[in-house]
Amino acid sequence: DFLGLLMLREPSGHVSSVDLRLGTVSRLAEERIPTTLVSEGSSVFSIDSSGRVLRLTPSGTMSWTMPGTSGVVPTPDGSLLVLTTADGRSHIRRVVPPETRTLDSATIATVRLTSRTLAGDRLWAVTDAGLVSLRTRDLSQAFDLRIRDSIVAFALTPSGDRVFVATDEDELRIVDRYAEAERGSVDLPGRVSDLRMDPDGHYLLAKAADTDSVYVISIGTARLVSTLGSAWRADLPLVTPGGRVLVVAGDDAVLLDAESSRE
Repeated sequence: DFLGLLMLREPSGHVSSVDLRLGTVSRLAEERIPTTLVSEGSSVFSIDSSGRVLRLTPSGTMSWTMPGTSGVVPTPDGSLLVLTTADGRSHIRRVVPPETRTLDSATIATVRLTSRTLAGDRLWAVTDAGLVSLRTRDLSQAFDLRIRDSIVAFALTPSGDRVFVATDEDELRIVDRYAEAERGSVDLPGRVSDLRMDPDGHYLLAKAADTDSVYVISIGTARLVSTLGSAWRADLPLVTPGGRVLVVAGDDAVLLDAESSRE
């Protein structure tokens, strides 16, 4: 992240911080993280099976319980969005740790997927009815876009101006944040099951649903530019700063040109 820190969860459940500038490694706390961690700056958040929210920082550890907690989304301004589910609805609360008092809240249809803009000003949520956008400063609803087909994945551009949405159709739908509507689509050779955005916003990677193939979509032209062979893992494939794609080839990682597929 912008602090030059890499947060990692060890097999034991402990969390360590790797300072990429100083080349040092330090454990944040003796608390074991039970699930996947979510980090923002030097803070790490997680949820245990009882709904207890954990916050680990270099200066200490805190926890509090919100029954039914299903997810947490930290934002760059230091606040934390906590998602809980009850009675078939999702409740989103904004708190500012170490305080646990709810500052703002919103209730929407049950949330299946969430993602935050890089700037932290919007929270996007997928429900059975479509795509909902909330302003993180007060959790007011920006807009609610109905999408008939089931959404399986979505990805935001780094600037947050567009959202690429994968459904059970052979295409990606493009949602324009400022028009608050769908603005075009990208035809694909088949269905996809996951999306991964290039941090620099040049390309979008889409995982083919039925094969070890990756579709490369140009963000600038909104079209498919190549299809690469690669398994899909938590770390690979990825788009490098040079505009190439690092893919999995057996036990190797191979660097390919995004558009020509040349090694």
